[in-house]
Amino acid sequence: MENFNADMEVAKVSISAIIAFIISHLGASYKYVVVLLFAMAIDTIIGWLVAKYNHDWQSSKARWGFIGKVVELMFVAMLYLLDWLFNLDSLKYIGITYFIICECASFVE
Repeated sequence: MENFNADMEVAKVSISAIIAFIISHLGASYKYVVVLLFAMAIDTIIGWLVAKYNHDWQSSKARWGFIGKVVELMFVAMLYLLDWLFNLDSLKYIGITYFIICECASFVE
């Protein structure tokens, strides 16, 4: 099972890199972050609805979910800074695509 999880992470990063490469050449910028924020909002709403449906609302889970979202956004900000410093122009798109894929996987869960 551990190899499966590692393989899934490699697949997510690989898919993120390919999509990011295509998107960066199409000239996307802040709109990509808006898609990430939208995916985060949908994931949060779905999480709340599932917790309500299962009668399993716990403030500690909600708090850790919020902290996870904040850490993701801080990571995205760091990627923007690294892109600016090293003039890479694709690192931020790879990171944002990875987070979008993770949020979409969370929808399915």
